[in-house]
Amino acid sequence: MRNVSFDNPYLFLLAIPLILLVVIPFAIAIRKENRQKSSVISFVIHLVIVTLVTFAAAGTLITEIKTQTTVYVVADVSYSSDKNLDLIDEYIEELKSDLPRNTKLGVICFGEKAEVLYMPGEEAKSVKESTVNNAVTNIGNALLEASNDELYPKDNLKRIVLITDAKDTAGGTQGSLVSSVQVLEKKGIKLDAIFLDNNLKDDAPELQLSDLQGTSKTFSTVEAEITLLLQSNYESSEIGGKTKITVYQKLHSEGEDSYVELDIGKEFNDVEFMSGFNVKTIKLPKRSEGVYDYKVVVTPVVGYDYTTENNVYTFTQEVSNDINMLVLAGTKDEAISLTNVYSSIAKVDAYVVDVDKKDAPRVRFLQDDGTLQNDAEVPYTIETLSKYDEIVISNVDVRNIANTTSFLHYLETVVELFGKNLTTMGNLEIQNKTDALLKDLEGMLPVTYGNANADKKLYTFVLDASHSVNQAYKFKAIKEIAKSVLTLLNENDYVAIVSFSGEAKPILAPTELGPNREEIISKIDGMELKQGTMLGSALQLASDIIEGFGAGESQVMLLSDGKSTPHDKHDPKDAAINLKAQNAPVTTVNISTYETNAMQLMENIAKITGGNYYFLENAEEIGDFVFSTIADDLTEVIVEKESSVHVKIPEPILDGISIEP
Repeated sequence: MRNVSFDNPYLFLLAIPLILLVVIPFAIAIRKENRQKSSVISFVIHLVIVTLVTFAAAGTLITEIKTQTTVYVVADVSYSSDKNLDLIDEYIEELKSDLPRNTKLGVICFGEKAEVLYMPGEEAKSVKESTVNNAVTNIGNALLEASNDELYPKDNLKRIVLITDAKDTAGGTQGSLVSSVQVLEKKGIKLDAIFLDNNLKDDAPELQLSDLQGTSKTFSTVEAEITLLLQSNYESSEIGGKTKITVYQKLHSEGEDSYVELDIGKEFNDVEFMSGFNVKTIKLPKRSEGVYDYKVVVTPVVGYDYTTENNVYTFTQEVSNDINMLVLAGTKDEAISLTNVYSSIAKVDAYVVDVDKKDAPRVRFLQDDGTLQNDAEVPYTIETLSKYDEIVISNVDVRNIANTTSFLHYLETVVELFGKNLTTMGNLEIQNKTDALLKDLEGMLPVTYGNANADKKLYTFVLDASHSVNQAYKFKAIKEIAKSVLTLLNENDYVAIVSFSGEAKPILAPTELGPNREEIISKIDGMELKQGTMLGSALQLASDIIEGFGAGESQVMLLSDGKSTPHDKHDPKDAAINLKAQNAPVTTVNISTYETNAMQLMENIAKITGGNYYFLENAEEIGDFVFSTIADDLTEVIVEKESSVHVKIPEPILDGISIEP
């Protein structure tokens, strides 16, 4: 392929006077009857010279591109895409028609695994001819398969076009999908995506297993837990039958498809659920060392499920016998007590972190004979911390550890990225402290400290009910997100709701969630649209409610398109400053508004109060948006939850053990 470009195309105008200088004298000097062959040749030569001079003056550059491009369409042909296979074929044909001449296209289809439907240059086939197992959707694996160097000729440009509904059911995590994309980036493969809308009709009954969260590695002494996210457009109380959740373990010795059902409790033989999103937690039985494959199946009532294939999730878990534990304790007696508690299930390295008489930090290592080795150093590098499966910090001020900054940084790395478990006990000197290092530690852990469990917690929703959100799905999305977030809160948390349009008004005073969940949902569903957008007044009202309630911890969620009337007597930023003064961070969710001023306002409110800013782009992804994006930040602030793998010690072991505060 050749490209022609010019440094200054305006110089082509020189051709006009130059041509006139050639044509006019020729026409005057040589009449028609006197024209000879030599005079015509001279005229043509002069025209050629004029043309060459003009192209040279314009800076003509001719570039020939010899590089070829190979494009693979990675097509989702799993169960959720069955009704859209013709549409996928249409997308592929459209891509083909738009490709440059030096580009060839191939197709890879995927469900549980990926297969090449046809290579670039081969005869095209319909994705309906794919033979992959469509019961599972594994996007990350498909991208890795498409990155295989053998699929691309040497020196070719590489590109992938992913067509999917983005619902991964292979039990993978968001991190594993990110890793696959990083592999593409390292190999120089460009990735484009086409979203496949596989949503159900509004009147179709549907119950689906939308997500599964569990740990990829646990220990033989632990009853590991998995968390399921069920999504339904009806309530279990509306039907007459029973919905069952079953967990199967694969028997590798009996064949590829041989499974045995596990006993997970009678409560899962008749599961109750609400319309919307439901979280269910299942305890897996203890297992000996090895690698186990599991399958989770939801069996709905016959006639109450439009698509049954999206009721299955598979995942793999590694079980290990050896647990290495790092214990940081505030006193020698405490270090000995914790070592005695955990030594039956783990190899324990215990350090005592205290302050000597001269107020200088001192770290000592607890040796096997019960004596302390002075001048020890707490592990603080990624190499030394990553060897521990469990890390326990009890009654220790981390500022007394040498290399505190490195310790906290790499502690976060091994917990967040390597899946290590972090447990805290007692007083970590975090309460009411402004030290930046302690704030980092507090933000890292999804736990509460000291007597924080006894404090009331208030979560205030500030919901936009103005006419500006009466577009497409916006108002519905605001209600659905608010109701979904309720499932993340504790039963003893308090909830307040402020609605705003032409005025800001409290539609729900602080109310305990547990016994009043249905009433709270009813208040959200009952909101109506009105004219005006008093966003500043709404935030100020939320501030007044928080101040009057006196909660130990407070947080606000603002759901809006960010459009605020200039006639509001309360400036949104001033109200945000008042909320910050009450230690009430505001999580702002922009409901699909791209207007610069609105986006900036929502971002600034979150920034001022120390909250987080989110942008909801696709209303059909509300479940993933709430439970994968918002949930982590929300629970770190006010919701207690266990770590992904939590070592539980039977209570009798603790009898007679005294741990100093």
